[in-house]
Amino acid sequence: MPVDVGNKTSVQTVEKYVLPILPPEMLPLHEYDEVHVCVSGGVDSVVTALLALHGYHIPKHKIKLRDVYNKWVRQFNDIKILLLTGERSEESTERAEKPVFKIHSAQATGRKNRILHWLKPIKDMLKFQVRELVAEYGIELHPCYEWVSRCSCKFCIFNTSGEMQRTSKLYPDDWEYLKKMELDLGHTMKSKKGKSFALGAFIKDDQIPLFD
Repeated sequence: MPVDVGNKTSVQTVEKYVLPILPPEMLPLHEYDEVHVCVSGGVDSVVTALLALHGYHIPKHKIKLRDVYNKWVRQFNDIKILLLTGERSEESTERAEKPVFKIHSAQATGRKNRILHWLKPIKDMLKFQVRELVAEYGIELHPCYEWVSRCSCKFCIFNTSGEMQRTSKLYPDDWEYLKKMELDLGHTMKSKKGKSFALGAFIKDDQIPLFD
């Protein structure tokens, strides 16, 4: 994914999305030993990394990119860490209600002396803004966006019925295995208004062709 980091216009664009005032509970940015950015390959995590590097001007040597995080971070002691993640309020009511900053559950201030602060720097950004920003930097979106709205698990529990149907046609063997797993477990992934839906029934609610 090519990134034109020398483009002053791009840097100015990302800087306008920097939080005007950081939460008072945070340390000054320069006091953090490391800044961890959770990345999935999706557009929100890419923009979070761009903000860290070109918006908040965090030195590249301090930034670590991770996917699976909570267990991994517990190896660090005697350290001050700032975690950045790409949740946005626009995505759901639940995410909108969560704070922009909190102390991470893996913080350990006793013998391990692990300071772990968690900031969601793109919480107030909208979908069109994150898309415009990656385009400004010349970054190509992950190809999964041709089929689904979020870069996540293949059969993500948050997929709509249309997205689940498209993915089932792309990976029919995995789809059949997943449906069998539901039967074996006696438990379904999806539900509506408290009623469980088997995956096969769920995708019939919104028949969308794989190719237009």
